[in-house]
Amino acid sequence: MAGFDFDKKRPLIFITGGNQGSHIINETTEKIINQLVKDYNVFHQIGHLSSDFETLERIRQKFSSKLRNRYHCKKYLDSHEMGTFLNKADLVVSRSGANIVTELAALGKPALLIPIPWAYADEQNKNAQLLVEAGTVKILPQDQLTPKRLSQLIKKMISNLNQYKKNSSQAKKLVKLDAAQEIVKLAEKLVQ
Repeated sequence: MAGFDFDKKRPLIFITGGNQGSHIINETTEKIINQLVKDYNVFHQIGHLSSDFETLERIRQKFSSKLRNRYHCKKYLDSHEMGTFLNKADLVVSRSGANIVTELAALGKPALLIPIPWAYADEQNKNAQLLVEAGTVKILPQDQLTPKRLSQLIKKMISNLNQYKKNSSQAKKLVKLDAAQEIVKLAEKLVQ
């Protein structure tokens, strides 16, 4: 990936709390990042709303150069960068808003989702459940989010990536990529 010297022999984990970020995901990641970079490449979108970026960047700077190349963090990703990391990641760790769940489904991407528990009508949990049923996602409820549990689930999912990838076609069926064209066709029929 341009600008990042990741170890090509290791899986890439993309951790994101969205543009706003997720302090609890960042804080939990902070406690296991030393362990994660021993086995994986990690790209972490931290978000704007806290001092988490400065904390995690300080930790990164203390790594040896080899480990530092395996962990990169950034506050914000533009849509092109987001698309690149979603495409390149072997595993995504994220919240489960409608946008990210749609993107994960369209890509058939394995993910560990941590729904926001206070989202209206349990929307994020319901979004994540669609991909659990497709076989590409595990849900980690926020009230069970601990460094140990996050680390265990990442390790377990990475060791079973082939199974999640086999299920990617099921997830892709959930998204109609030509929906806009279909809507235009329907609208044209109504006008005639």
